Amino acid sequence: MFDTTVNVTVLPFQHPDCYSCEGALTEIEDTLLCGGGNLVLDATYIGLAASPITFEAYPDALVGNANHPYSNPYASSIDVNSVFPGIVTAGSVQSVCINYIVPPGDFISDVRFALRAPNGALMDLSSNNGNGSNDYVNTCFTPTAVTSIVGATAPFIGPYIPEAPWTALNGSAINGAWQLLISDGLGPTKFADFQSWSIRFATQNIVDYAWTPASGLSCSNCAAPTVTATGGPFTYIVNTEDSYGCQLADTATVTILGQLAAPQPYCGDMTNGILVIPWPAVPNADSYLVSVNGGPWIAPTGANGLSHSLFGLPNFTVVNIEVQAISNSGTCSPAIGEVECIYINCGLNAQVSNLVGTTCPNTNNGSIFVSAF
Repeated sequence: MFDTTVNVTVLPFQHPDCYSCEGALTEIEDTLLCGGGNLVLDATYIGLAASPITFEAYPDALVGNANHPYSNPYASSIDVNSVFPGIVTAGSVQSVCINYIVPPGDFISDVRFALRAPNGALMDLSSNNGNGSNDYVNTCFTPTAVTSIVGATAPFIGPYIPEAPWTALNGSAINGAWQLLISDGLGPTKFADFQSWSIRFATQNIVDYAWTPASGLSCSNCAAPTVTATGGPFTYIVNTEDSYGCQLADTATVTILGQLAAPQPYCGDMTNGILVIPWPAVPNADSYLVSVNGGPWIAPTGANGLSHSLFGLPNFTVVNIEVQAISNSGTCSPAIGEVECIYINCGLNAQVSNLVGTTCPNTNNGSIFVSAF
């Protein structure tokens, strides 16, 4: 028969051995951006969250006046690691919880509890409280408690204000050995069961960002800078590091697209109910589209693609024409040129009748009748 003790160290999830940096950064992608426009490159950190960490110990020790009087307190240690920031300030310690069961005939008011920080600072949690009652059952000393342990009646269950202020711990390192000290002033034949205790810390995870180049960015040290399209293309690199040493990087290329100039249509020939609207060629344009009176965009009728004709127009018809240039290589939303024309046919038709010739050469006694309509 063997009696074996096994010590198991449980690491917090912030410990480097307990989490992976992979996938902790929002991926940024190569992007096309129109000249004069802007976009957000979002590389927000989505990795380790800043959640409180609780460290626990289960000594299951017998503590009494015989073995741990006030002059020789029992010390239970918890090794705290991977907490950031690493110095105690207001709110750093969120709770200290205790389970301590006193046997019948003994009194909890004989017991003292103190917390020792890694730098040796002592904080009195509870000294000689509880009168003649017993037990600390899930008793948690917290900065947010509203009931003081001083003068309270045992059993102590739930949150309490400790005997000393939390400021007693300010300035101590957080990462290191924390000790709960327990001593009993009376009852040399009685032993309490010190079952467990825990200490809980607030944490932060600060992520530093560094973007290069800074050209065109609204900020070079933030998670999601805005890019304004000027020149380019630019290849942006973001490097990040969090409070726990997780280093990540990503790259994205932003290509700035140009915008074709707006065509300049004008009112051309008008005859026989036909109106022609031409326009000069736009540099780098491969084709054009036209819209008549707000209708759908269609290919122009002109053989060279630089004009559009409308047929069967009665006199004084008002026509609105929009024209845009198209590039096969891809550009931003095209600029639109516009013209409004009024079809007016001012031409005259003539009819000749009653022609009378001259009587002799080189004379001018002939006549002609012309009708215009």
